[in-house]
Amino acid sequence: MGTTDKSLPAGAASLPDAGIAGRLRAGLRAYSWDLTIVLVFLAIVFLFYADRVAFEFSTDEGINLMKAALVNDGHPLYDQIWSDQPPLFTYAIAAALKVFPFKVGAARSVVLVFSLVLLLSAYHFVELAWGRLQALAGVALIFLSPLYLVLSNAVMVGLPAIAFAMLSLLLLGKWHQERRWGWLAFSALVLGLSVLTKLFTGFLAPIFCLGLLASGYRREQEKRWLQVLAPTFAWGAIFTVFTLGLVFILVGPGNLAQLIEPHLAAARLTFFQENFPYEQINWHLLQAWPFMALALVGALLVAQSRRWLMLYPLAWAVSAYLLLLQHTPVWDHQQLLVTVPAALLGGLAVHQAIAVLLGIVQTNFDASRSGLLKAATVIALFALVFTLRVPDPFKRLNPLPSITVEEDDLGLGNVKDKFLTKMIKYAPETSWAVTDLPMYAFRARLLVPPELAVFSSKRLETGNLTEARIIAVIRQYQPEQVMLGRFQYPLVERYVAQRYRLIYFKDDQIKLYIRRDVGL
Repeated sequence: MGTTDKSLPAGAASLPDAGIAGRLRAGLRAYSWDLTIVLVFLAIVFLFYADRVAFEFSTDEGINLMKAALVNDGHPLYDQIWSDQPPLFTYAIAAALKVFPFKVGAARSVVLVFSLVLLLSAYHFVELAWGRLQALAGVALIFLSPLYLVLSNAVMVGLPAIAFAMLSLLLLGKWHQERRWGWLAFSALVLGLSVLTKLFTGFLAPIFCLGLLASGYRREQEKRWLQVLAPTFAWGAIFTVFTLGLVFILVGPGNLAQLIEPHLAAARLTFFQENFPYEQINWHLLQAWPFMALALVGALLVAQSRRWLMLYPLAWAVSAYLLLLQHTPVWDHQQLLVTVPAALLGGLAVHQAIAVLLGIVQTNFDASRSGLLKAATVIALFALVFTLRVPDPFKRLNPLPSITVEEDDLGLGNVKDKFLTKMIKYAPETSWAVTDLPMYAFRARLLVPPELAVFSSKRLETGNLTEARIIAVIRQYQPEQVMLGRFQYPLVERYVAQRYRLIYFKDDQIKLYIRRDVGL
């Protein structure tokens, strides 16, 4: 009793601990680059990007936050809350607001997580298809692409949908590598989640199916069609059944028109072409042309090396550009459909250019086709460096780190601050607020009538929302506060002016009304 068993080797008692430590070290080594990407990105956002707590990046933020707040208040999407977007993003934001009610920062953190999913999925896909250094270069280009930093912090639906799509592409790459049916099924399910977040990623489904079909044809030596077609049919069936099933459950057959008709009607209007010529894809890509040049060189490298997995991002980028070329309006987040896959191709060119620069002192210039391609990568890289002397992310970043930024430090300015202060002042007496600037209502912890959660130019111009409907909702809900400032509503203003008192306005554009019996 109490004696040491000398038959045991020295340190044997610590072997279990050593095993755990070894596994931990192995895990850290395996995921070291994942952790590096996450930590570097979060450090940049939280230490150098003070605008992450800005009052509002886009009016879409207020719309998305208000829809989520209304869901938490018991108002069902589509049946009561008018919405022309799929439901998944709204439910994700609503879940965050359940824990942190009326906190913009909580919702923005959800989008930040989606951004990390996108970056890590992109990294692992390119690592799988080509190599680690090319993957790191691609991730760096995604971060440098126009507005990516902003959209990673904005409560907007585009980036989360693309994050799901990139994860689906990674899982599809895993299928090509390992031929495990689980990867194929998960890829189909995740792209379904992407479409249920925003419909604009649906065009990837036929691209993925064509890729599977081409792979099956090349792989199957005897061209037995059952084996050739099986992966394509399996992926397509899982995607279709899962997506349509959730659409019918979460949206309902009777509400499908809300998701489709406004977008089709907007595409037919001349209003956006005539009044928003800058809302076209070529205009959005003006700042991104060096990325496009790098992507073109990357595409040539893919053709030369015949690493066919990289044809997926090439087909993604080209298809998205061609589809958006015929579409108006194109919003800021939609450019990511082109710039994100283009960045993955550009990463190949960046890696090649760096390799050429490092080896230039060791080899003479080769005038062959391969040598010219290498020279093109160097030229494209210099175009990126010299054209983007102040790239989009860096001009938004503070040069010195700061950890003192608070969500209440909104940078409102005098005008916004006065409007928000007055709305908060009357909030205890307010049950409903009608406004086309819903971020104000959300920050004042007020709800808008569900029918008016979405005040957008698309809804107004397509006739899905009329002045008569707005007046009818005001008459029904009798809101204590009405704030108008984004659009012109002469009939609504006349109706409101007769029943409300104007307590604050700016340049006869933004006006805040209080019902006459409130605050007396």
